[in-house]
Amino acid sequence: MAQNAIAFTNSFLEYLIVFGVSVVVVLIACFLGVSMKKSKNAKMEMEAVGVDQTGAAGQENTEES
Repeated sequence: MAQNAIAFTNSFLEYLIVFGVSVVVVLIACFLGVSMKKSKNAKMEMEAVGVDQTGAAGQENTEES
């Protein structure tokens, strides 16, 4: 009888650990996705305003030929 209880407890704890790891992986993926989207939105907003990657606002890159 005691062996059955120990086996059940071990199985339950194993599934609980797997569930916990899965939740952690999902949370990490969500935070990464949100931060990547915010970064992309900020980059697109800067491009829409006319600021390039160097921070020079309103200056066009023209080549003289």
